[in-house]
Amino acid sequence: MKTSFRFQAGALQCLAVADGVNVYDVKPVFLNAPEGERTQGLARYGAEPDVVAIPYICLVVAVGGQLVLVDTGAGSRHGETVGRLVPNMMAAGIDPADIDLVILTHAHTDHIGGLTDNAGRLQFPAARYIMHRADWEFWRLKENLDELGWSEIFPEIEAKLAAIEERVELVDGGREILPGVRLLPATGHTPGHMAVVFSSAGEALWSVGDLLGHPLHLEYPEWYMAYDLAPAEAIRTKKAILAQADKGALAHVFHFPFPGIGRIQPAGDGWRWQPLEQAR
Repeated sequence: MKTSFRFQAGALQCLAVADGVNVYDVKPVFLNAPEGERTQGLARYGAEPDVVAIPYICLVVAVGGQLVLVDTGAGSRHGETVGRLVPNMMAAGIDPADIDLVILTHAHTDHIGGLTDNAGRLQFPAARYIMHRADWEFWRLKENLDELGWSEIFPEIEAKLAAIEERVELVDGGREILPGVRLLPATGHTPGHMAVVFSSAGEALWSVGDLLGHPLHLEYPEWYMAYDLAPAEAIRTKKAILAQADKGALAHVFHFPFPGIGRIQPAGDGWRWQPLEQAR
């Protein structure tokens, strides 16, 4: 099974790296979807009606002499089928110690779990880190997780974020952090959820985090996930960003089928996903 995928965006050398796959109950992934449409849609993707396999895929991009990593995967908490980012990076020829910058799209544990190993050591020891201030502040307040009913994951989130506290840069809103690397607010999924847009030689690569959880969320943009903390805002954000990226834009989607790289195309009242292998 392939665990990495090399591709080019403009002049940028890029690598999608698998962290693993988890199996989810379909209901929270498509919380407001009519059952019949959901079942028919999943069947088109060869999925069962009750459970769906959700990949975790991180992104490495070489930009101006720096190696940029978008998200760190789940680490060991989520089971034996995920937490494979570091060995898969190394198998692809990338030493985690060579990562210069880690961008965290948000603080859900499947995106920050790989910040440290089981001993609490940073897995990307030379990197600096960037995260939206709103997510940093939200997830470090235990009362917020208590209110969501997620108290049990607070110790993990606190430990992961505390590990980078001395080297994280907190950002507000969108801005360019490197030449050709722009952060874009994509709130709704979490208070500080961000997308990352890499630009080179007239082409853009949109890394959209959890703006989408499955290709069906492109076809049915009104559908949302239980993990979207502000569903109405998440839908508005999704439509606004997809409207910018829908003219065949190259995209990296963390939870899409491996390698999670493809093009977003308009289709009827929504959009459709064209995997990169088919788009070439």
